[in-house]
Amino acid sequence: MATTRTRWGSGSIRKRPGRDAWELRVSAGRDPVTKRYRYVSRSIVGTKKQAEAALAVLLTDVSTGTGGHKGADATVGELVEQWLDLRRETLSVTTWEAYCAKARYRLIPALGEIPVRKLAVRDIDDFYRSLRRDHDLAASTVRQIHNILSGSLDQAVRWGWRTDNPAKMATLPPQRQGDVRPPTPAEVLHAIDMADEEFATFLRVAVAVGSRRGEVSALRWSAVDLDRGELKIVRAIVEDADGVLHEKDTKTHQARRVALDGGTVDALRGWRETQVARAAACGVAISPEGFLSARTQMAPGLGARTGGRAIGGGCATRPASTSRSDCTICVTSRQPTSWMPVYRSRL
Repeated sequence: MATTRTRWGSGSIRKRPGRDAWELRVSAGRDPVTKRYRYVSRSIVGTKKQAEAALAVLLTDVSTGTGGHKGADATVGELVEQWLDLRRETLSVTTWEAYCAKARYRLIPALGEIPVRKLAVRDIDDFYRSLRRDHDLAASTVRQIHNILSGSLDQAVRWGWRTDNPAKMATLPPQRQGDVRPPTPAEVLHAIDMADEEFATFLRVAVAVGSRRGEVSALRWSAVDLDRGELKIVRAIVEDADGVLHEKDTKTHQARRVALDGGTVDALRGWRETQVARAAACGVAISPEGFLSARTQMAPGLGARTGGRAIGGGCATRPASTSRSDCTICVTSRQPTSWMPVYRSRL
């Protein structure tokens, strides 16, 4: 017996062989991952009027995403890759690189082949347990991977790929605060006494304001008011996997003003005079936008130049390390191996 097809809105009803059997078919649009057109089909037994009513419900489910049909064939791996691409411009470069590494070496190999719509809480719990038991990952690392998966699944809900986020119901390992031993005041003073003028100033400012290394590295003279004895923290320096420096906003995305003690103000005045003298010897002036602690190697987008020569304080110091180099404008010394690492003092 021949079949007949009836168009109904953006869907169709096809009479199947046999008594009162109908096939409903609705277009779900182009899949954002595979770029192919998708269709949702259902079968129903009943009258044509009942089939039309069922088609109306199916059309509503597909158009609103409540039926979980959009992106129905997308895998967790495809979803995570799409989410990472979406967040590339909103995350800091170091955070984005860390997320990519964890997603591509841990998350996608384990869960990547599972269809998004079929991912269950049990799958996620087993995955987290495996990370702890089989790979001996720290609880904090598992929680970072969880942030990637949960963020991706939140996006899947917004795209209508599924109606819930199973990661929000998963069991996370307890996170215990590590035992942090900050340096004693005597250790800090010893490090400052052993350092050259520039690094001693860097250490003193870092300890005085209690900021992160990247924030201290990003301090410019324009953010320092020596007369009022305060500075403003507005930016941070980060280094990507290729060793390129980037200037970004602070981790909390908020600027803040910090009062300075008299000794730190005096140290900054002395270092400013040294920079001015070095710049004058080169026939250039210190830029108000120059960095307090500088490097001789220019970083793309960070260095200020005048007449082809780098202005003193024109390039940012790498947050994670310093290097010894000879320059007529500024010298940055490597801290001796016996010194306390900068990050240990919560800089």
